[in-house]
Order: sequence, then C-alpha cells, then structure tokens
Amino acid sequence: MSWVVVWQSAVGVVMLVAGTGKVVAPGSLRPFLIALGLPAPAVRLVGYALPVVEIMCGGLLLAGVRPWPARGALILSVVFLGTLWVARRAGVSVGCRCFGALDSATLTPVALVRAAALVVLAGWLVAAQWTGAAELTPPPVLAGAAAAFVFLIGSALLGKVYEFESGRPEVTR
Repeated sequence: MSWVVVWQSAVGVVMLVAGTGKVVAPGSLRPFLIALGLPAPAVRLVGYALPVVEIMCGGLLLAGVRPWPARGALILSVVFLGTLWVARRAGVSVGCRCFGALDSATLTPVALVRAAALVVLAGWLVAAQWTGAAELTPPPVLAGAAAAFVFLIGSALLGKVYEFESGRPEVTR
C-alpha cells in the first residue's frame, strides 16, 4: 500500500470526524467564534459552511479523489492552526470545539498541537501528490508521529463518546 493512501485516509478521517462532530452538535463552534470577535453574520456563515466543507473534503479524500481535496485540507488546517494561535495570543479561553461535542469546551494547548500535526499530515500529502511520488516514504519519525497522532485522536474521541453516552439518562420501556 502506498504511503500517499495512508496519509490521504488519515487526513480524510480527521476531516470527516471534525465536520460530522459539528453537524451532530450544531452551534458548538459558535461560542469560540464569538469569543474571537467575529460579527454575527460571519459566525452564522462559518457555523453552517465549515462542517459542510470539512465533510466534503474528508469524503473526497477517502474516495481517493486527487489533488484538490488534499490542498483544501491543507488550507483548512493552516487556517485552523492560525486561528487557534491568534485565539491563544488574545487570551481566548473558550474551546474551538473542532470536533463538536467530542471536543473540550476550554481552549487547551492540545488543540494547537493537534492542528499543527494536521498541517504536517496534510502538507506531506500535498507534497507527495504534487511531486507524483506515489511511494514517497516519510521519515520514520514522521510516520511514527502520524500514527501516534491518529491513534491519540481516535482514542480521545472514543473516550468522549463513552463519556457522553454514560451521561445520557436511561430510556425505560
């Protein structure tokens, strides 16, 4: 299997989960955008459009479409990282809720690290597709870091799902 397929799948899953998380918890992104000082029309536009773009980008990546979804994922990832950096510098404490209800309500350094890792993954994918190197092999450290990143994101999200499900009231028949 090609490393490009691995990167494409990893970035696609992260994008798809992020977009779906926002759709499942509509409005979860709103407090963060308001804390950044965006005007109400921009908050509404981003709140509706961002999950759609993430889901489309993730779905197209998983479907194997090249090269535009990878480039879109890289652009989104850079914008996410820049926005989180600006938020931290401005003292915003409201979480980005990048994965909807599955994400923390408080802005932590983990969100910055996660966004930076996604920039690296998406950047590597774009570089591999651009050069046409179907078997562009990443440095072992990067491959290990990427695998750890995907594992940690997956386990954190599963933990949040469990936490969410355990807090739901029992349905009696």
